[in-house]
Amino acid sequence: SSDASSWLVAASLARVLLERGLAGKTRGLEPRSAIETSADAEEAEAVAALREAAAAASEPAEEARRLLHVVARNAFALLGEQALCPCAAMINHSCSPNATQTGFRTPDGALCVCVRAVTAIE
Repeated sequence: SSDASSWLVAASLARVLLERGLAGKTRGLEPRSAIETSADAEEAEAVAALREAAAAASEPAEEARRLLHVVARNAFALLGEQALCPCAAMINHSCSPNATQTGFRTPDGALCVCVRAVTAIE
């Protein structure tokens, strides 16, 4: 199902964050704490795949599920890759968009996002 693939895609980015020691940089993004609802089969499979990476990064097992949800809720496609930009993720959603995003790479290859207002922002 498409849900299964979205959980597995989120898990791949969450694994990279764990392996690079970047999980702490996501603490300000939703969800900020443990998830209270039970996981469906596809989510449980993705969490199980992340637990080893969490343990290797000296993160508690429950951090794997929190990080999976952070990525699923906040990451977006940028230049054909899945990206998690914590500052851009904090921008409020609007049904009447007043900003646009553009992805680019820095000279050293880092993936960046630029958010520009297209109308007045109040």
